[in-house]
Amino acid sequence: MSWKDKVENIELSITTGDGKVWKPLWRKANKDVEYNTKGFEAIDIEGTYVNRKKKKGDKYPITLYFTGEDCVDDAKLFEISARDARPWIYKHPYLDAVTVQPVKLRFDYSQHNVVVITGTLLETITRKYPQEISQPKNTVEVKSIEATATLSEVFTEEITTPLPGNIELNQTFVDRFNNIWESVAQAQANLAILKELATTASSAVQNVISDVTSFIDGIINLINFPIILVQDIEFKISAMVESIQLLETIFINVADTTISADVQTKNNIFYEFLASKSMVAMGDMLISSEYNDSDQVLRAIDSYKDISDEVLLNFEDNDYNQNPQIALDLDIMVNVTIANLYDIAFNTRNIRLVILPKDTNIIILAHKYYGAGDADLDEFILQNNITGGEYLQIKSGREIKYYSK
Repeated sequence: MSWKDKVENIELSITTGDGKVWKPLWRKANKDVEYNTKGFEAIDIEGTYVNRKKKKGDKYPITLYFTGEDCVDDAKLFEISARDARPWIYKHPYLDAVTVQPVKLRFDYSQHNVVVITGTLLETITRKYPQEISQPKNTVEVKSIEATATLSEVFTEEITTPLPGNIELNQTFVDRFNNIWESVAQAQANLAILKELATTASSAVQNVISDVTSFIDGIINLINFPIILVQDIEFKISAMVESIQLLETIFINVADTTISADVQTKNNIFYEFLASKSMVAMGDMLISSEYNDSDQVLRAIDSYKDISDEVLLNFEDNDYNQNPQIALDLDIMVNVTIANLYDIAFNTRNIRLVILPKDTNIIILAHKYYGAGDADLDEFILQNNITGGEYLQIKSGREIKYYSK
């Protein structure tokens, strides 16, 4: 069937969780496809063998329209149906019918005779696999412990005797990480903990030649510091990404062109240990953090994927062969973390954005989206940064948000 036949004979339809069928107009037919993959490398063989496993759930960006005299009422009814937590059936002329969950929807009522709905749908299966994903924190903690043990063991075997140039760069690492962590520590109690961790790590760096075990423990505790913080997750993600990227500057792209080959070889080993441990710590942090909505979880997933790809690319660009066991454990850690984050996203409230078609007030809006009660009203005010004159009246065209499970 040609694309013209598909458009003429097949309507886009959405069956929401409450069983109602909706047939809005549409624009765009996008689908993002990803696969579960693992890369394997051998020291004496050029290139990477990529083992591709099952396909992940697809991601569907949507742009929908309700038009005509009843467009506002139709869109509002659709919005109510979208609050039902059960999955949707999404059928598109160009795509097969798929089971999805909406993770973000934006309703724009500002065009009068057209209501525009944009957002993202994630394909979902009807049962969670593996079952331990229902306790994501415990699952990732186990993989984190396993990966950290492997890193410590391999690093101890491979580093042998560090050179003075390595010690100097590791001290730079401690100083730079301490500066980054200070920006997110904020509370005096956290700063005191950080100061102690940085002092211990610095001492361990100076004594790494005689005591590799203390070096490992001191460095790991410093890298793990953001996990204990309760600050906004996106602030912590930004700091973690910055710190991991900083490792490349310190150990890989060394400004000193006189550095010896022996020092650089050991720098690569330090980089593998520190970057891999940082990725493990970031996974721990992402799973143990609180999220405002599913969209925030998806942004965390994207950040974790991007920095993971960047670390692997650094190994490739510098012709450095990862230790096979480290590579495998890190790959498992990253994939388990991402799988569990997707599970968290599906079980976290979804953000809804609405462009108001007419003037209204916070009492009506809070009651409409959350029900009666002072606590719900306070939450609505906080979520939408309502101040000043908006306490009395919220003007048409204002974007407001609320959350739906």
